[in-house]
Amino acid sequence: MSLSSLSSNWKLLQQRLAGSSQSKDGAPQTEKLAKSTKRKATALKDENTSSKKRKADTNESPRAAHRKSKPMSKPRAKSLTEEQKPTLEPPSRPSTSLSKHETTHNDVENEGVSPTALAGKFIALDCEMVGVGPTPDQDSQLARVSMVNFHGEQIYDTYVKPKLPVTDYRTAFSGIRPHNLKVGRPFREVQKDVATFLEGRVLVGHHLKSDLQVLSMKHPTRDTRDSAKLQKFKDLNGGRTPKLKLLAKLILGLEIQGGEHNSVEDARAAMMLYKAEKDAFEMDSRRMFPLVAPGFGTSTAGSKKKKKKRR
Repeated sequence: MSLSSLSSNWKLLQQRLAGSSQSKDGAPQTEKLAKSTKRKATALKDENTSSKKRKADTNESPRAAHRKSKPMSKPRAKSLTEEQKPTLEPPSRPSTSLSKHETTHNDVENEGVSPTALAGKFIALDCEMVGVGPTPDQDSQLARVSMVNFHGEQIYDTYVKPKLPVTDYRTAFSGIRPHNLKVGRPFREVQKDVATFLEGRVLVGHHLKSDLQVLSMKHPTRDTRDSAKLQKFKDLNGGRTPKLKLLAKLILGLEIQGGEHNSVEDARAAMMLYKAEKDAFEMDSRRMFPLVAPGFGTSTAGSKKKKKKRR
């Protein structure tokens, strides 16, 4: 091979090698440029997104931001006491019957003088009557007498044997029936018993005038407390004499005399009325019978006048 031919081949080889090297070095540069451009675009997109998000967060209301930042709280669990709290119901209204109201008293019908209950200073009296004669609605006869003490305890109860033939038992109101009077006590005996009880005591009742009249008895007005005469009670009935049934309902909240009357129940109601308005009763009594002040119209010990010596 000649030198000129070797030289030309060398040059050709160098040209090929130079072209090959240029092609190899150019590809990575182009790829690197593409990747770099892509990364810049992605970073720019992320930056724009982040900027928009920060702007949205900035424009968000404080209340909304607070709701997002505050974790949702669970509902408060009720305590065992709250869960098992019973429903409150209004208490049942107590019975307004006087006999049920006074459940501590064991009344014995037609017992006579009680062997256990004591009379005390105050006694309430009530009587039941039957009709006699041609006008039984007007003419009355004693049929039953009942008395209670200040505490409402029965101290005396008896039926009374009639002195005259009964023409109207008035059962619908008096509760008296023929067989009741057959086991009654004689009038004189009953009258004596009542007089013994009332001696030196204060008599309480309702419309006592009729009761004392049918007993053929009298009692000092000063020692009488009649609920039919108390002005405070009359005012409740427009100034007229009120009935015992009305007073028991208005003052005591009790229902009595719903049917047949019971003299023990009525006497007990009269005593309860006196206790409910005791101050008013005693004020009326003092107004009617004022106490005489010492030294006025009476002589007192150690008040003898000195006699003038005669000269």
